[in-house]
Amino acid sequence: MNDKTALRQWMAARRNDGDNPPARTKAGLRARQLQKLSYVMRGSEDHESLERPARPILRFALDGEPVPGHKVEVGVLGNWLQALQTAVHSVAYALDEMRPTREAGPVPKGIQGVTKLLSGPVFASSYGMILEGSPAPGQDELPGTGTDLLDRTINKILDVTDQAGSASGPEDAVLDAALPLGRRAISHLSELSAVLASTGANVTLTWESKITERRVSRLTSMDAERCRKALKSARVEGSDDRLIGTVVGEAS
Repeated sequence: MNDKTALRQWMAARRNDGDNPPARTKAGLRARQLQKLSYVMRGSEDHESLERPARPILRFALDGEPVPGHKVEVGVLGNWLQALQTAVHSVAYALDEMRPTREAGPVPKGIQGVTKLLSGPVFASSYGMILEGSPAPGQDELPGTGTDLLDRTINKILDVTDQAGSASGPEDAVLDAALPLGRRAISHLSELSAVLASTGANVTLTWESKITERRVSRLTSMDAERCRKALKSARVEGSDDRLIGTVVGEAS
């Protein structure tokens, strides 16, 4: 550009775009550089953003038998994504503190809305894809909803996958992590594990949000089979609440 004023205006507009405004003070610049250094020291790949995501992000990388040459079988990918979304909805419903959880019937649309995952770009891996949390305007300020609920849900799922790969007693550890979630969530987590176990696929999950800085969990096909068996063997007993009282008033 020959027009220096227009060039400065263009540069100013570019600086103001995005979710991470430029540092304006020495303290802000130092904090930004320390954050970048932290990512580098943890071995962050080049394709990953050095800033905290504006939306929660779940990266997953599939490898193994159904992922030859950086391509994945469509049936495996479709089944995995569907099972993942269903498990996220179910676990979120089990963790929700705003309404009673029922083991039958559909997950409430409010829960589905704030825990819906959106497909983003793929990245260099055996096969990698980025899933973003859906925007939930007006929900984040309510406890137990929005980003907070999705964050607790993904972390709970990663608790289960981490336990499946533990060195000693993985079956018992998986049950300890999953049993409080109830029958519905256990069933869907079992189906999620079965997709990997039945196809010979492995998955590496990386979760980042405004609450969780960065968490990585890997579930191999063998670990997924242990997880599936443990969840299939779970016996969740239902409980009934009985109210005892006296009816006061005349019969009409």
